[in-house]
Amino acid sequence: MGGSTTLHIRFRKFAPLILILLISFLTSCSKGVMEHISDAVPALSDTVSDIVAEVSDTVSDYMESNKNPHSYAVETFNEVFEYVRMKDCQAIFDMFSEYNKEHIDLMPDIEKLVEFMDGEIIEIGHVGASNDYSSVKDGVTLKAGYSATSYVKNDKGVLYWVKVGVVTAADDESKLGLDWIYILDCDAKTKFTKEWRNWYENDGAKSTEPQIPESMDVGVNY
Repeated sequence: MGGSTTLHIRFRKFAPLILILLISFLTSCSKGVMEHISDAVPALSDTVSDIVAEVSDTVSDYMESNKNPHSYAVETFNEVFEYVRMKDCQAIFDMFSEYNKEHIDLMPDIEKLVEFMDGEIIEIGHVGASNDYSSVKDGVTLKAGYSATSYVKNDKGVLYWVKVGVVTAADDESKLGLDWIYILDCDAKTKFTKEWRNWYENDGAKSTEPQIPESMDVGVNY
């Protein structure tokens, strides 16, 4: 039905041109048919331009109100990471959803977060995004969460894995926005994994299992 309506509207917009051509043939005016067409072409051009403008505006409005969640996750990652580099705790806190700010004591972990990466960040890898979860009913997304991740390296050669999560659809609008941040020291993780493997291979049941180092990772609402 929608297609028929659109076609009908467009036909009405072109009706003046068709009417001019019919009058030209039926009345046999001294003015030639080609002259009538010439006069009508500017009107046709304006009509087409109007249609294109209307479509462009509609697409722009749709893209603005329906931002791609993957792009949104990446944009949020970049903003969060910049604040982490600046050690701006308040700016990071302000980015979190209203629900998190009201129900979770975020600031202590944010303060740990900004101090977690030593030295100066000299390299950042590609930031990729993925869908963590989603719930769809009758074509409507009820709940959805996305995350963006990347590896970064500091001037001491230490490699970190950074992951940022956002909620893009929820039954409670106060939950929309930044949901959690997580940073892992890859070198510490590798060392811990090796220690655990050695413990297991060397009859670990007879000795104390290695403890996860506190410096290995830090997160906020993760």
